[in-house]
Amino acid sequence: MALTKVGKEGITGVSNASDATAITIDSSEKVGIGLTSPQELLHLKDGDIVVGNGTASNSSSIGKIGFSTDSSNSRFIGIESFRGSDAANADLRFHTYGGDGNKGERMKIDNDGIMTVLSEGRAVTTSVQQGLAKQWLNWDGATTIADSFNTTSATDNASGDTTITIANDMASINFAVSALSKSNDNGGVRGAMMQFPANQTAIAAGTYRMHCQYTNTDLRDAEMQTASVLGDLA
Repeated sequence: MALTKVGKEGITGVSNASDATAITIDSSEKVGIGLTSPQELLHLKDGDIVVGNGTASNSSSIGKIGFSTDSSNSRFIGIESFRGSDAANADLRFHTYGGDGNKGERMKIDNDGIMTVLSEGRAVTTSVQQGLAKQWLNWDGATTIADSFNTTSATDNASGDTTITIANDMASINFAVSALSKSNDNGGVRGAMMQFPANQTAIAAGTYRMHCQYTNTDLRDAEMQTASVLGDLA
């Protein structure tokens, strides 16, 4: 059966015509929109689904798509679109339960693409981007990189002296670098320390320079060195 048009006086547009495929309801009560053989309870032809037409008030919900776990529909699990201060500002919110103070909001992606999630203690929200390493690498102290992320190269300036080039630059020089190294002293006497050089430029938006110094000698390449960067990407 295909529903093609409903008149003002009643359902006058129910048709069995083979070319009437605007809405199809099969014998299993599966509904198809734009197709004749729905495979699920609701099956749509390729295309977009739009909720809202620009009439939502500022600082209010535009609409939700989700699931209910109880008959009263009081526990919402799904996605909500929320309009901000005007039509050009809106965010996408993800809910998993509607019984707490923030109506189950667990994650939000704002108009600028910044993602925030509920903290482990559920007391505050925290930015996902701020907590991620923006660049890291594991290398042999010279130029051989075992594995990395957002790294262009490791340049061997001299023994124990490496410049790391970041593929996608940081926003400024105000970022943090953490580094560790493993001494190749099998006797375990000499440790290897990672530090910024004192007499050269240590950090730029797209690079940072690291020295590896053994505890009882000058700069040396270590058996393994690791470094990671936290901060804001450009």
